[in-house]
Amino acid sequence: MNAGLAGLLFISAIIAWMLFRILKYRGLGGAFFGARIERTVGEVVACGGRTWSVKMKVYELNDNVSDKAIGLAVITKGLGSYESSAVTLPASGAMQLATLIESSLRR
Repeated sequence: MNAGLAGLLFISAIIAWMLFRILKYRGLGGAFFGARIERTVGEVVACGGRTWSVKMKVYELNDNVSDKAIGLAVITKGLGSYESSAVTLPASGAMQLATLIESSLRR
């Protein structure tokens, strides 16, 4: 097998894996979180300037395996750029994060 064919098979396998995840979790967002997005809870504009902005979105997830989970997406938009980072938290982790945020605001 030559290198060109091996590379094509490798790229085809990655594309097939990505398409499988998109179909399994009913969308690109669900594929990023590894669970189906039930609903968007809300979003907060974190900061921004004239040419850039940062937003945080909170999603309710359903992975059919464990208890409830939430998804946090941090979306940064700039002049000619876009970046999105996704984090999945189980219910216990989400409550711990909420407690940490609340306690930091009380000080």
